[in-house]
Amino acid sequence: MAVCLATSGCQRKEHEAQASTPRRLKLDTVGAVTRPIPDTLLVTGTLEATTVNDIAANATGRVVAIHGERGDQVKKHAALAKLDVRLAALQAAAANAQAKVASDQAELQAQECARTEKLAASGAVPMAEWERQSWQCKIAKSTMAASQVQATMAAQYVSDGTIRAPMDGHLVERFVEVGQFVTPTTKVATLVSLDELRLRISVPEIQLGGLKKDAAVTFRVAAYGARIFSGTLARVSPVVRPETRDVLAEATVPNGDHALRPGMFATVELQLGTKLASVVPSSAVVVREGTSRVFVVRDGRIEERAVQLGPRVGNEVAVLKGVARDEPIVREPGEEVKNGLFAE
Repeated sequence: MAVCLATSGCQRKEHEAQASTPRRLKLDTVGAVTRPIPDTLLVTGTLEATTVNDIAANATGRVVAIHGERGDQVKKHAALAKLDVRLAALQAAAANAQAKVASDQAELQAQECARTEKLAASGAVPMAEWERQSWQCKIAKSTMAASQVQATMAAQYVSDGTIRAPMDGHLVERFVEVGQFVTPTTKVATLVSLDELRLRISVPEIQLGGLKKDAAVTFRVAAYGARIFSGTLARVSPVVRPETRDVLAEATVPNGDHALRPGMFATVELQLGTKLASVVPSSAVVVREGTSRVFVVRDGRIEERAVQLGPRVGNEVAVLKGVARDEPIVREPGEEVKNGLFAE
């Protein structure tokens, strides 16, 4: 038996023995599981307003006051502008007075008709007189009705002098200023509703078979980074556009906080159904040099792989390419986990 007497010689041999033994990392692994995941289609889309209202003056006059500026939120029936209605108010007063006179005359004529009818029934007056009075009653009633219509129209002219919002919404633009003379066709403002929007998308013809009404739609917009918005597929065009070989579809998008705006560009995931794919914990995926990667333990060594990811489902993510079924994946790879190292 050889005995090492020189201390320095023994230490050197121990270091050489340790260097020849490969380093092994103790890792927590999990097998890639195959299960059904949402089958999604990645497309682009544009948000559009469901309701855009160009508001006309519907009256003639000079603008004396305006309310609201671009971007302001307004309520239904809120005043947007007011016109000078002094002349209309005088005409309304005259029409009301005329309607009152006509009403009084019709009432007197009705009383005379009732009296003549009784006399005619007793033979005190000829029937010709009763017929003449009846005709006068009809004329009085018609005159009263016409006068009331004229009074109602005059009141409407006064009411139209205040231009009001026909719905809740936001002012996109205002087109009149104080002092401007407007006519019934003059555009006063444009109002848009933001409570619900439409997401317009184009879907390749080859995917048409997977489109289903009420399918879930999720999307992102550049203004809000990773925030995910959702909607529901509501309409699909019945024709394929021959130039682009796609169909137009629309999803309805709730927008209660008014974060989304018409005109925004969206990156959309449209759910077409389900498909089988390998699923791993989200913690197993790291991003290095802009590429998603996982670490697979194969024959006792760590193998770094670039992968193509699919949709996330809870705390898991689908791996569409790069991982086979049941392959052991490092659950939470740290900085020390590198390609080629040994694993216990």
